[in-house]
Amino acid sequence: MKDNIRRLNFGCGNDLKESWVNADISNGADINFDFNKFPYPIKDNSFDYIETRQVLQLLDRPDKVLHELHRIAKPNIEIKVIVGYYHNKGQWNDILTKHAFSEITFQTFVDHPVELDSNKNKFEIIEIEKTLTIFGKLLLFEFVRKKLDLFISGIYSLLIVRLKVKKN
Repeated sequence: MKDNIRRLNFGCGNDLKESWVNADISNGADINFDFNKFPYPIKDNSFDYIETRQVLQLLDRPDKVLHELHRIAKPNIEIKVIVGYYHNKGQWNDILTKHAFSEITFQTFVDHPVELDSNKNKFEIIEIEKTLTIFGKLLLFEFVRKKLDLFISGIYSLLIVRLKVKKN
């Protein structure tokens, strides 16, 4: 990526990325604030790329967080969201986990209004990817994985969602 691109590492924890703006509730990040308090202390249209890894499931209102990320993102940029897959035991290892996500979670979020603030036409799904666990890799065919995922957990570990920010 070019040097003049502003990238936000949202919910960085200890993963401080060089040449990124690292944001977290803990000290040590470039920007420190409570992700559950809105609006965020960041100007509109500030970032060219946003990535958040294993954060949304810990927050009170992931929908409002995504609206804030939309606000601080420049038009037509990508927000990459990485969360634990709902049907994986590892998703629930952290006692602070409040939410679980599937690919349908994000399709519904993008396509349907939430409360008074409509999501319609704010985001476009670029791609939704599920990463496989070791067990999932043993199952050679995706159609078998999808069927078995209805009955047993541990096939997919993470959900990676790439959203395009749409602004008028």
